Amino acid sequence: MEVGLAETCIQLGDYQQAKKHAENAAAVAGEMQIDIMVAEALNQLGQLALLVGNLQDAHSYLVGALYLARKENVSPSVARILIALANVEWRLGSLQMARSFCEEALQIATQIDDTNLRIQALNRLGVVSGALNQTAEETNCYEASLALAQEIGNRERAATALNNLGAQAGEQNQWHQARDYYQRALDVSRITGAQHAIALHLINLGLAEVNLKQFPAARGHLAEGTRLARQIGAWPLTVAALIYFALLSQASGNLPRALELLQAARQHPAFDSENEREISIYIKNWKIDLELERAAVERAKELDFDRLLNELTEASLV
Repeated sequence: MEVGLAETCIQLGDYQQAKKHAENAAAVAGEMQIDIMVAEALNQLGQLALLVGNLQDAHSYLVGALYLARKENVSPSVARILIALANVEWRLGSLQMARSFCEEALQIATQIDDTNLRIQALNRLGVVSGALNQTAEETNCYEASLALAQEIGNRERAATALNNLGAQAGEQNQWHQARDYYQRALDVSRITGAQHAIALHLINLGLAEVNLKQFPAARGHLAEGTRLARQIGAWPLTVAALIYFALLSQASGNLPRALELLQAARQHPAFDSENEREISIYIKNWKIDLELERAAVERAKELDFDRLLNELTEASLV
């Protein structure tokens, strides 16, 4: 019961209430000594920690969940937890470990003929393959997951695949295509009401529009996505939005402001190795001298993160 309520709260973006339900579920299952129920509750707590950017807690919860699920030999639970752990390892930069978890999860999902788990494993394997520069495998994973999601009518998994195809198109500088994928993903998630997904797609749509020099639209989508991400406490998305606001400043001719925003993003606890990898891709052609960068670092130290986000999102309402 509590696990189901936690899942509903996650979809609605109420992470605090979701955490209470998951903690209650873990406590009750522990008292009853039902290890697999404890594992499912720990899995939810791990995924909640990941959503708010607490990677170390996420890792601890999920490792505990995986131990219990393997002990009870419940294959669907093992696969779900492996997919979540792969997400954590990816964000920590442990790409080979992430890949290993994805492949095991996909093997399990195939063996037990669980299409939803196959879709999730394929999407995550695609993301990890992209980070490993295995472009062909990345494309195959996303296209296969999209086809399966459409076949069984799972809209939110289809939206995830569309978003990932958009990200891949963006890394290949195919920004018109990326924008179309992100818009399709956003349209689907608005129907399902998944708040985290809506914020994600809005922010990614803003990124595509920055690169297409559609600056007013980019500013509007970044601001809307940032407001929603802050509302639900999705700090990794908020950090990503701040990076994209920096790209918008640079594209608009304000390099000092862009560097200041990048430094502010780096200072946030939710900033991780994947954010740094993304920054390195986008700034490789910027002409940055050492003094300019040092000045940005010093200015960023004085910034209040919440005030900065208010400034960025409120300016976009004018």
